[in-house]
Amino acid sequence: MSKSHFSHLLVPHDGTEISDIALDEAIRFAKMFDSKLTLLFVVEEQIVPPSLLLSFIKSGSDVEQSKKNIISLLKTGAEALLKDRSEKLVSENISFDVQIGIGSPSKEILEFAKKTNIDAIIMGRKQISGFGSLKAIGSVARKVSELSQVPVMLVHQDTIKENNPPYSNILVPYDGSEYSDRALEYAVRIAETSGSTIWLFNIIEEILLPPTMQTLKFRSEITGEEVSRDVYLKELHQMLKNEMRLTLETIKAKYKDKPNIAINVEVVIGYPPGSIIRKIEDDKFALVVMGTVGLRGLSKLHVIGSVARKVSENCACNILLVH
Repeated sequence: MSKSHFSHLLVPHDGTEISDIALDEAIRFAKMFDSKLTLLFVVEEQIVPPSLLLSFIKSGSDVEQSKKNIISLLKTGAEALLKDRSEKLVSENISFDVQIGIGSPSKEILEFAKKTNIDAIIMGRKQISGFGSLKAIGSVARKVSELSQVPVMLVHQDTIKENNPPYSNILVPYDGSEYSDRALEYAVRIAETSGSTIWLFNIIEEILLPPTMQTLKFRSEITGEEVSRDVYLKELHQMLKNEMRLTLETIKAKYKDKPNIAINVEVVIGYPPGSIIRKIEDDKFALVVMGTVGLRGLSKLHVIGSVARKVSENCACNILLVH
């Protein structure tokens, strides 16, 4: 992987505080990789304030012309906003351009990224409270992260402002899929530039036996002796952990000659989304890099209940989703 993987970054901006936070993160990336930024504002054509539309109609314009006039006003506002944000990019000596789209934000972002060969998208992640403790990310960020053909970084509102290095620790949840292999490569690229430590983290789901098997006799895989169900499961879990740890150590060894790369490996038993989120909270990771479709998903199918989706909705840090 070369710097070209981050040479052109797309930064959607809608004028909100979280978009400004995402822009700051994009600037940090641009400095790390000498990237060009494209700042994109999408005027949402379908959302025209009824009161504003009515005032135009009363002034003598027909409905369609009124909508065009309103879109023109919104574009003028977008131009002013982009000009203001551009001043920061100029002061930071960042190469950039600005673009304005009209239509559905998620569709415009995805189409622009595809037609201009964008390397990655960096955008704010709006947190939406749901029922009980359920949370969700905003619909635009969700659609873009699920359908994008390039990596998408979702920036959290509480992004930690680290300076030296920008990301001291990077968590890479690893399940053995091609998607997690790609995620690791992106994490390595970032770590090479920032001197970060990578945590290669695997979660083995706990094996639960149905009640009908609780009275069965089990034989130890180690001693061959008859053991209780709990002892058997404990041994089985430990065997799986040992095997996966060997796999992770083999992967780690591939990067032993890479400069500035330090990799730690860890294997736990548990529920993948919960274990990942707990790891993030306990060790205060500022960045997670993970594949969007693991072994639980199907090729080319974006699964709503996927591990990546649940982690992206609930983790309190930035997450780079690699497709």
